Amino acid sequence: MMKTIITSLTKEYFSSLEVLHTGFIGNFDSPEDLQNFRTYIRIRSHLIKIAIQSSTPPSIIGYVICDQTSRYKARVYSLFVLPPFQRRHVGSNLIQAVEEEFLRNFPDLRYLSVRIPEKYSDSETFFLKQGFNLITKINYYVKNDLSFPFEINPNIEIRVATMEDIKHLVKLERICFSEYWQKSAEVFKKNILLDNGIFFVAFLEGELVGYNFNTVSSNKTEGQYARIATLPKFRRRHIATSLTAKAFEWFETQRTIQRVILTTFAESDYHNAMYQSWGFRLSDQELIMAKNYY
Repeated sequence: MMKTIITSLTKEYFSSLEVLHTGFIGNFDSPEDLQNFRTYIRIRSHLIKIAIQSSTPPSIIGYVICDQTSRYKARVYSLFVLPPFQRRHVGSNLIQAVEEEFLRNFPDLRYLSVRIPEKYSDSETFFLKQGFNLITKINYYVKNDLSFPFEINPNIEIRVATMEDIKHLVKLERICFSEYWQKSAEVFKKNILLDNGIFFVAFLEGELVGYNFNTVSSNKTEGQYARIATLPKFRRRHIATSLTAKAFEWFETQRTIQRVILTTFAESDYHNAMYQSWGFRLSDQELIMAKNYY
């Protein structure tokens, strides 16, 4: 009788995983082109588990791809099991294997999360059975041009962030977001140093009152309006609009960007209305689920 073995991805299975993946591009958040996927799995092979059927030769019947996103957080980027082997606990065993890997090597881990696009929403039941909880629903927005007919408030100073800003950014983050969503000093440092991104900070009355972080996709055609935050006591002072005007100035300097995308909480009427007023249009929704370990 053939057995299913769960193991870490090794070099001998790189090609097999690439072949399996090509038929399922877009499964959760896997990179969407094969060359990008090849690079991706080689860098993260220690955080990728595969299910192997003990045939001759052995064949991959499923995989889970994960990454550590910060000291306290890890994320399931992609999970797939071939249809004939579904409902045989293969997916559950893959999730259990990556959990054990993370908890063994990252003792400070607090959350393992997964983002599920609307077209895969049936997967919610599976993750609930694995001990994940629904955190929120996210709206995806897209803007298919780089026009932004709003100006920067001249009373607001906006500049590129430096390492000296990090302690203030961490303080702002704790005020603006719950623990699950807070970025750490480590993440801010990485974002500030990122080659394909820009990190703006805004000052008003001598105080750091907001920030905005943006990146460019690997194919250089898509801008990612990745994150914005402003101190609540300074809202309605055009800080977010001013930061966004600066962001779109930067997007235009990248030359090849054709559109800009962003995400926001589906339940936030304020932010959804703001983005729509800026010309963004709703394109998709996504569930965010997480399992915590404390």
